Amino acid sequence: APLGSLAASLLAAALLAAVAAAIEAFSVEELDNLFVPLGVSALYAVLFLPAAAYTPALAGLLLSGAVALASFRLRLLTVAGGLGAVAVGTLAFAIGGWPLWLLLMWFFGSSNVASKLMALSAVKRNGGAPASRKHSGPRTLRQVLANSVPFLACALAYTATGEPWLLLLASGALAASTADTWASEVGVYSRRPPVNILTREPMQRGLSGGVSPLGLAATVVGAVTSAFLAMLLFHAFGYAIPTGPDAFFFIIACGVVGSLVDSVLGVVMQAKYRCPNDAEGGLVETPPCGAQAALVSGYAWVTNDAVNLMSGIAVVLLGLLVVV
Repeated sequence: APLGSLAASLLAAALLAAVAAAIEAFSVEELDNLFVPLGVSALYAVLFLPAAAYTPALAGLLLSGAVALASFRLRLLTVAGGLGAVAVGTLAFAIGGWPLWLLLMWFFGSSNVASKLMALSAVKRNGGAPASRKHSGPRTLRQVLANSVPFLACALAYTATGEPWLLLLASGALAASTADTWASEVGVYSRRPPVNILTREPMQRGLSGGVSPLGLAATVVGAVTSAFLAMLLFHAFGYAIPTGPDAFFFIIACGVVGSLVDSVLGVVMQAKYRCPNDAEGGLVETPPCGAQAALVSGYAWVTNDAVNLMSGIAVVLLGLLVVV
């Protein structure tokens, strides 16, 4: 027995050492000093200590940390954005287990995959240079929070009240973020030019508020896939929430309505600028010329992140009117 215990201890130590080495190898910008002790400690607690109330949070920390490390290497997240994503993912797993966490990962992963595939498709087409996109670089902390705060608010309300429909509303908020991001990332590659969602007049590609047949199709696909995944996961993991047609179409409606509200707010409120030395005279939402840019429409404080947050809040409020 002592020999068996010694062998088990050595194997556990070897596993933890290997995990520490892997985390250090994948970490960037001195984050190994944070991720190595957190990751190894969390893994030890999850694998070798008795299950406790904090165990789901530690499991969420491990899973979200692994995703964040991969995202750093793929340049999908900034350092601050990655740390924010770890916090959001940890809370999602602690509150809703695998269903909410996997829905969150579906939003993040599918949006990035969709944008990459469409970019490759555009490059292969004749004259298909990559279009101007809203999210052309790694996602920042503001972008992470703008897309996750409404979802987290519903999830936290579920822990406080135990009302199962709040999980559906949380799923609807994520479906709205997924549908809108799909519309933005895929719609810019539409062969038809976008039109203003309110006036139906042609709009410059890449600006908020423009819609196209391809973008609208991406909206519906993003909402439907999110709803299907939510129903599948909640049923598979035994959550006592409605999983019938009404719940399915409720999540789809949240996704589609959220994306459309985002477009309307993008036209009415989001700031659009013109740089004085721009020969083509095109509008931009993040002016490269800084303070020299002239505000053409919208409000200076309303960025794309602000619009995403407001549309998410609107979805939650509209959802509350339906289910309460």
